[in-house]
Amino acid sequence: MQAAVEEFTGPEGESDGLGPVFNAAGCGECHVANPVLGATSQITESRAGLFQNGVFTDHPGGSLIHSRTLPDYIKFQERVNPSRANVIAIRNTISVLGDGFVEAIDSNTLVSIVNVQPSAQRGQLVNVPVLEQPGQNRIGRFGHKAQQASLLSFSADAYVNEMGITSPMQPVEPTSNGVVVTPDPVPGNDDEGVDVALFALFMRSTKAPPLDTAIASSADAQRGSQLFDANGCAVCHTRTVPATASCRTAAPRRGTRSGPPRSGACGRAAGSCTTTSASASKTRSLATGTRVLWRAMRSTG
Repeated sequence: MQAAVEEFTGPEGESDGLGPVFNAAGCGECHVANPVLGATSQITESRAGLFQNGVFTDHPGGSLIHSRTLPDYIKFQERVNPSRANVIAIRNTISVLGDGFVEAIDSNTLVSIVNVQPSAQRGQLVNVPVLEQPGQNRIGRFGHKAQQASLLSFSADAYVNEMGITSPMQPVEPTSNGVVVTPDPVPGNDDEGVDVALFALFMRSTKAPPLDTAIASSADAQRGSQLFDANGCAVCHTRTVPATASCRTAAPRRGTRSGPPRSGACGRAAGSCTTTSASASKTRSLATGTRVLWRAMRSTG
């Protein structure tokens, strides 16, 4: 476990495969607050693309605009091309604390939640590939677009996108606005999957921030809880969801557990949502995953 903490903390260096284009040298650069490793922070990243006639097209090289390069690769610094982007989104750092519980939610449970939601508030469930299980899909639940279904897949995706470090599950280096960056400082896979596994182990081992019972028992909090239900917040932010770990990718959480609001996989677009495949393909660019509310918390230590 100590190795997992150290690997998640970082930093990585050029000899580890960092870059050439990247956002941070370690998970701990962004996922840390006051000073809890894995928490949210004020650090953001930028996404860009072109939205025309109801269709969103990624900025050349992908919507993620990397903020940094290695010193010898300054000419590859990414920038937004105004002719190829009329949408720029600033994404905040999402806490990964307690994500092992989210991973352990059975996909059928998420289907059941969506099926009883009012049609005007019904979320989209998106099946995505499980990278460590080729050919297998699962309902996505990690990332701003719920684009990853397991913490191993999520770790490999973040490693290559945020740090430019490739692995067997994500073997392709990021480009610079669509241009291949050469030469590659570390040819081939930068990581053989060990670091990715350690990241997942760290996240699976974290606890969800506990409920502050003193605040929860106050009159204001009790009134807030009533309003939370009355205004329909609980339709998306389900108060309690069992975590059963019925599939192998969620193996670290056994048995049935439940906890505070954790409905983190139902895509939520502006206005109304639909679960039909044709409409989902058009509206997913406008959707975002329903946040697990403990992820919005910043620990005070």
